[in-house]
Amino acid sequence: MVLADRRFARADKRDKLPKWITEAMNEACMNCSTDMAVAMAKKFLRTIAQPGPSGDGVSIWSNRDIEERQRKVREEGRLAGGVERRALQEMHVDDVPAEFFDDSDEDML
Repeated sequence: MVLADRRFARADKRDKLPKWITEAMNEACMNCSTDMAVAMAKKFLRTIAQPGPSGDGVSIWSNRDIEERQRKVREEGRLAGGVERRALQEMHVDDVPAEFFDDSDEDML
């Protein structure tokens, strides 16, 4: 997250930010030039693009838990508002009504 505003250099403004943001902020990252901010973002993105240590990405949900959750979501979708609805993963492009597609260019002007 880039807070490119001088107001965030003040401690009273930073204190109003959510805790998860303020915990990640340090003095080295504050009040820096645009070039420095871009370099820091580039380094961060390269770092998170690398595979993590083994054990990362291990789910605490079993296959049964996942299937149960999917069933529950589908059931809630069908019962929502008394109207039967299909979950997004069950929809297909062919199921979209023709009136959804607008061939006019009026909104392109």
